Amino acid sequence: MYIVAYNTIKADSSKILTTPLNELTCEQIKSLYEKLKKHLKSNTISAYVTKMIAVYNWARKKGLISKDAINPFEDSIKIKREGTIRRNIPIEEFRRIWNYDKDIKRRTMSVREENRILALKVFKLSFLLCGLNIADLIRLKESDIINGRLETHREKTG
Repeated sequence: MYIVAYNTIKADSSKILTTPLNELTCEQIKSLYEKLKKHLKSNTISAYVTKMIAVYNWARKKGLISKDAINPFEDSIKIKREGTIRRNIPIEEFRRIWNYDKDIKRRTMSVREENRILALKVFKLSFLLCGLNIADLIRLKESDIINGRLETHREKTG
């Protein structure tokens, strides 16, 4: 996904990558948006453009772009976010995955099987911790257990 966006931006004839932020135009943003629409879905484009706007606003706040400069994002595009389709698996499939390690007899396992069991244990722990992501799971410390409860602080990734 990131590679598609990067290659699309890199191949963009408006040269958006080499244009200083204070010289970006609405036309360049519109052109980029039209090109991204050919390869990516609306929510992905929205995430990318939101990050571009954040960088632009940061540069403006730091005085790198004049407060009087026309914001090329303001009137160039309006991206409507779409609802995300839930892709739940059938309960029978969930049970099969959940019980995968019980189906393996206690025998000498290959490294590949051991890695599958480890991945399953991490999945189960994440599931039982209400979907705690792997980055937060890795950072857990014994001191995160307070009054018998695990307390975590969401670490944003990406």
